[in-house]
Amino acid sequence: MRKRNVNISFNKGGTGGLSPRMTLPITWLRGMGVDPDNREVNIYSVGKTIIISKDDIEEDLKSMETVIRRKEIIEDLKKYNADHAFYADQFLKDLEIPEELLKDEEFIKEATAANPVILRFVKDCYITREIAEIAVKKNPHYLNLTPFKSDEELGVKAAKKNGYILETLRELRDNFNVVKAAVEKEGFMLEYASERLQANYDIVKAAVSCEGQGSSIKFASDELKANKELAIIAIKNSRGMAEHWIADELEKDDDVIKAIEEMERRK
Repeated sequence: MRKRNVNISFNKGGTGGLSPRMTLPITWLRGMGVDPDNREVNIYSVGKTIIISKDDIEEDLKSMETVIRRKEIIEDLKKYNADHAFYADQFLKDLEIPEELLKDEEFIKEATAANPVILRFVKDCYITREIAEIAVKKNPHYLNLTPFKSDEELGVKAAKKNGYILETLRELRDNFNVVKAAVEKEGFMLEYASERLQANYDIVKAAVSCEGQGSSIKFASDELKANKELAIIAIKNSRGMAEHWIADELEKDDDVIKAIEEMERRK
């Protein structure tokens, strides 16, 4: 294979239109059998690729076209960085991805590694667990576009990367390990835990211990809001708001009062 970078020139015609022109190496044309007496060639457009051939290679290009389109789609996916569903769907429609590629496991893997947004257009029956893992590794929120939203292991991996996953991962809000991983990352995600786990001591302790998020005790059960140990942790790990959410009976406790005073001095 030979390669050369060339510039395409644009000449303005009499009607104001542009006529593109490109100079090709004479040695390449001679090798194709093109000369002043044999100038006719076939030009094929395949996606963003233009092929010039002396012979009719239309049948040969059918398999090549899939390979070229596949590469172009992957490159376009790598460049795309918007998350809004409307724009994402429009982007994927504009790509005009061949239906057969959306059923091809290897393509889906490669495309997901480039940008999991592709999963918006892939049917669940073609999304394997391996593909779901690739999506989570790239962007944990895309676990929601897979049929593995209830998978604990994947849920933990997603939550450890981004605690906010609990906002949309409804299927695992009652899973201890997933919720714990989420609140350790983002304490305020305690809001999205199930009532059962909002009443779990270890979960609430993990949430109020998350740096600067002691006020997440707001979302704990009434019983745990009255837990002195958790209240003190929350107060020490907040910006002066946690005391508004602890049980009223703790406001007169000497240790709690001391924790509040220490927090006031640190402001």
